[in-house]
Amino acid sequence: MSLAVRATMFLGGQRVAQLLRPSLADIKDGFLVLLDPKGKHDAPRRHPIPLEGMAGVVIVEAVNRANNLKQNWLFSSTGKVRLAPDTVSKYIDDVSEKFIRSSISTTPFNLMLNPTLPEE
Repeated sequence: MSLAVRATMFLGGQRVAQLLRPSLADIKDGFLVLLDPKGKHDAPRRHPIPLEGMAGVVIVEAVNRANNLKQNWLFSSTGKVRLAPDTVSKYIDDVSEKFIRSSISTTPFNLMLNPTLPEE
């Protein structure tokens, strides 16, 4: 689970739902190729993200984990199904609670799967 969270951070804040979809086949020539179904397109738009620096390190770790679990999803906690955005969100909620209880943080935080922008 923490791999998915780290990947979100190091891959430029990609939408979690989009980042959790890829399989091992979506890593090509040093890029993670996401498919973006949003917008007015007949087919999902390809969104290649370079795997450089820490982003590459995290994805290599995810690939190794997927291979060890003998599964095709890049992010899976069991090896049977890919991670769901709600599962990752719950994980972040739990981390936030632990940080507050242990005084690491005084401000709660969350993943914000569907953020609402403030009105101007």
